[in-house]
Amino acid sequence: MGRLVGFALGGMIATLLVSFLPPSASTIAVAIVVGVGAAGGSVAREPREVVWLAVGALVGTAAGGAIQVPGPGGPEVSEVITGSATVALVVAAAGFVALVVTRARPPPPPRRR
Repeated sequence: MGRLVGFALGGMIATLLVSFLPPSASTIAVAIVVGVGAAGGSVAREPREVVWLAVGALVGTAAGGAIQVPGPGGPEVSEVITGSATVALVVAAAGFVALVVTRARPPPPPRRR
């Protein structure tokens, strides 16, 4: 259970930090989101961990958007919901691709002593 919580917190913290980037850094934000999914998927042992990573990303993005909503010129609630769902899907897709690729690799040969 602790490992799943770690995946959720990792996704949440990473995407919460992305929400503080200026709009001009959107390419960097996309790279970070895809990188979080790929990194999480490559160390995941099972698909459930990737799902928890995506749930954490959803919560982190929603929290970042909720922080920005009250201010003038901030995003609307519908934009926060749509953006959070999109980020969660991107993280999940990158995570599942990395998980499949990592599992498809042959195991390293045993070491000779």
